[in-house]
Amino acid sequence: MAKATGDNLDRYYTPPQLASAVLAWVGRWVSDRWDSTGEETRERLSMIEPASGDGAFMDAASAAGWEVRGGCDLDPRSEEHTSEL
Repeated sequence: MAKATGDNLDRYYTPPQLASAVLAWVGRWVSDRWDSTGEETRERLSMIEPASGDGAFMDAASAAGWEVRGGCDLDPRSEEHTSEL
């Protein structure tokens, strides 16, 4: 994982491939438990990212068809990936 330097926030960014793999696993786990086809569940999946950083999980969720409801981060440089919740 890439570590940003230059301040005391100790930021680590998730690689996009890892974010996609984690969300694919979550989607399968949810589908296996609540929907026999997976299609209806996928349409209902949504997320709020509590540490949006560079937006890897939000981008992966959007690409997977999830509703991305917003994100937040302590780092003001992450503003492009944050929103009012």
